[in-house]
Amino acid sequence: MPTLELSMIVKNGEASIARCIESVLGIADHITIGDTGSTDNTLHIARSLGASIVSVPWNDDFAAARNAVLAHATCDWIIFLDADEMLDQTSAREIKS
Repeated sequence: MPTLELSMIVKNGEASIARCIESVLGIADHITIGDTGSTDNTLHIARSLGASIVSVPWNDDFAAARNAVLAHATCDWIIFLDADEMLDQTSAREIKS
């Protein structure tokens, strides 16, 4: 069966990252967070939900940061969300099936 990974780039997303990660816990086989310099509890929250953390230098280039995180991907399929987004449960069921 194909595997699915959540990949994200974040910085100081503690207010919403738990909700985002929790929205994919039933379908994601792996979660990789590319941190661009968080100084809040973002990384602690992400780790507590099973995420792997990759340090990504911020060079004012979203594409470069995203590609740096994607270079660490290990699954067959990748879903990319921002920390303030979440996957709705209808979509999660469709993806899983």
